[in-house]
Amino acid sequence: MPIFKHINALFLALLFCFTLPASAQEPQWDRGISQAAAQSAASKFQLIQNNTASSPQFQTIRVAEDEVNSYLHFQLTSAYPPGVSKIRMQFSNGRPVGFARVDFDQLMNSMKDPPNLIIRYLLAGVHSVAAEGAFASNQGVARFQLEQVTLDGVELPDFAIQYLMDRYVRKRYPNADISKPFQLPFSLKKVIVEDREVAFESSSIQD
Repeated sequence: MPIFKHINALFLALLFCFTLPASAQEPQWDRGISQAAAQSAASKFQLIQNNTASSPQFQTIRVAEDEVNSYLHFQLTSAYPPGVSKIRMQFSNGRPVGFARVDFDQLMNSMKDPPNLIIRYLLAGVHSVAAEGAFASNQGVARFQLEQVTLDGVELPDFAIQYLMDRYVRKRYPNADISKPFQLPFSLKKVIVEDREVAFESSSIQD
């Protein structure tokens, strides 16, 4: 079972509903994507998944940006919500940025309770979506602070973000609440977002 099952509320929910922040550039969607990188990520995630406090599997594992994106592309596409065709991540020190290509017509048609005609008109078609914020963790607890959200490069106001969260995130992930700290799985002590990679530290590491 992939590691992302345990952090869907953080990654997949954010990635499919949010929009491109003005400070970030839309990614070259297929740059660095390969089966080899996906397999490398899968092997590393398996080690992380097998890690326990009583039987540590590693001290620190680093997963490169290209490995994460290749894993998303080759291993998790079938788990994407309806209408989401591509998901990519960019990493800089302490700051993850998530991008997605979303066909909102397909997404809205898949909903049991579709939005009103005005929202359908405003969101019609395919858009680039993303979210940017600050991520930090320590002693097995992590927090993501969302800082900026836009649609096709246009920053969204807070009420629009809240609407998207209510309509497209909480309906699919009712327990998702990105404003609150959350426990890291697999006896992880820290997850550190670095320049173009993410470091996973086991709880076996002593300060």
